[in-house]
Amino acid sequence: WCSSCPAIRGSLAELPAGNCPLTLEITGWDGRKRAETCEFLVKSEDNYPVSPSLIHFEGREYSGAASRMPLAADLPRGGTQLELASGRQLDDCEFLILSAPLHTGWDELARTPLYWGAMRRTAFRIAARKGNSVTLDRPARVPFFAAEGAYATAFHPVRWCALEGLTLEQRGELQKEFKLNAASFVFAADCEARDIEVIKAGVWPVRFTNVINCTFADSVLRGAWFPRSLLSYAGFEYGTDCLMERLETFDLRHAPLLNWCCSGCVIRESVFHNSDAQLHSGYCLENLFEQCRIIETTPEFSSYGYAFYSTPFNDGMHGSSGPRNVIYNCDAVSRKSSVYLGGNNSQWRIVYTRFQAGSGPGIIARFNCRDNIIAGNLFRLDGAGQPLFFNEYLDNTGNEFSGNTVLGGNTLWGGVKAAFRETGNRLLPAGADAPECKAPVPSLYLWQKESKSGGK
Repeated sequence: WCSSCPAIRGSLAELPAGNCPLTLEITGWDGRKRAETCEFLVKSEDNYPVSPSLIHFEGREYSGAASRMPLAADLPRGGTQLELASGRQLDDCEFLILSAPLHTGWDELARTPLYWGAMRRTAFRIAARKGNSVTLDRPARVPFFAAEGAYATAFHPVRWCALEGLTLEQRGELQKEFKLNAASFVFAADCEARDIEVIKAGVWPVRFTNVINCTFADSVLRGAWFPRSLLSYAGFEYGTDCLMERLETFDLRHAPLLNWCCSGCVIRESVFHNSDAQLHSGYCLENLFEQCRIIETTPEFSSYGYAFYSTPFNDGMHGSSGPRNVIYNCDAVSRKSSVYLGGNNSQWRIVYTRFQAGSGPGIIARFNCRDNIIAGNLFRLDGAGQPLFFNEYLDNTGNEFSGNTVLGGNTLWGGVKAAFRETGNRLLPAGADAPECKAPVPSLYLWQKESKSGGK
């Protein structure tokens, strides 16, 4: 349980170490009460879960310095063959995590002064292994270099666990002391939360952290006790190839959220009230937002006011997000600009989405935001005299604009001049009739799945 919470820590301190009876009473959907008493183990604070929650699933990563396995050769982006100096920790292990230290030559290219956390950390399933040679189940999305001190760690996730078909509500002033998540999946693989309603979570409604191939679907999240000061989020952190779909959230700080090195994650077909979409920290890349509706970005719950926000490159607490993220066939209403590209956001695809910005330009681009494609979108800009794209740096070259319609904007490009390409864009008065903004297919995610399976 929560070693950081004085209320819980004080209560546990009164209990002797060892087994202790715990009685759990539940009122079911039929109104009947059920109670069961079982033994739980009182242990030292060092053994409490890393993400204290009402319901908690947790596996393990062997991440201590003595357990790290250095790379014997570089693993390039797109590579699947991993050579380790020693694979001693991988016996009977189906997964591993690759990590790289901060402040290497690679990080200098990003020019991000991150003081903690990680910029490169990814989970993999082991497809095959022979000695110190490992075949990964899919290509690496970022490079890992032997000379910089990149290493692998043995990952033993909790697997095939599910939370389904229930409502969790945290009531009363006591929750302000406990600060508990409603549910958590930590160091997990192939797990899911489905058909859940969470009312007033302590912090996260459902937290997925250090996870691979997990699913969060068909659920409703209704607020949190601490949206202004803590992590009332809905999404993934340190997530690899995870899926969120058919969610509806209310009054959270950041939802939907991708946090700390997320890659290959899909957030789709969901509705978010009074929060913003965030690529929040740690070089998140190659993720997809599609068929999402952002209803409002009010500051009442500490959203930043933009519909889609990627953390600035000079944020030392979070670090920037990375390249090749996709916003596809969404609808978003925001208090400020529709998209804030804080830096290192290259080769993004912002396509076939309907944006309404309450103030500011449609898109703000800061350092190293180049080679992005902005195509087929409809932007409504309520602020008078705003451009579709406001640029801050000379080297933000190669951005391409095609087939966009801007209602209320005065120009396509604003700010610092840089080379870009454009074709077929329309600038119309604010009160003009909006033309159709229709994506070629409703869902890239489903289209890709059908294509791989041979469907038409």
